[in-house]
Amino acid sequence: MKCVSFLLCLCCISFVSSANELLEKYNHKLRQCVSEQKAKKALRKNQIQLSDFKYVLLINNLRIARCSKVEEMQYLLSAATEEPEPTLSQYNSFTLTELSTDEIMRLQVLSVELTDYNLETDFSSLYE
Repeated sequence: MKCVSFLLCLCCISFVSSANELLEKYNHKLRQCVSEQKAKKALRKNQIQLSDFKYVLLINNLRIARCSKVEEMQYLLSAATEEPEPTLSQYNSFTLTELSTDEIMRLQVLSVELTDYNLETDFSSLYE
């Protein structure tokens, strides 16, 4: 019986350790995805209107979440027995539910128009 208890404890410890490792892997992938976005062409002022600013930030978050989706799912599955750290996809889902149908359509149009551009931009410098 003691052997079974020991093995159970060992499994729990390795499970928690695995979840922490997968969280670190997910965070590393997020940083890598941001770097990939920064490598794209610079966004210019004439490409977006000031009113589109909130969509551009969300589009950027959606891109990064898409890029890191595999690592995010691995982390969430490993943390199934505990409360996982919030992820970018969860934040995006919450934000998307706040948008109207027209806003979602605008978001989709902008996303296509800005596919090749770096949205990791200092927006204040665009509008000075």
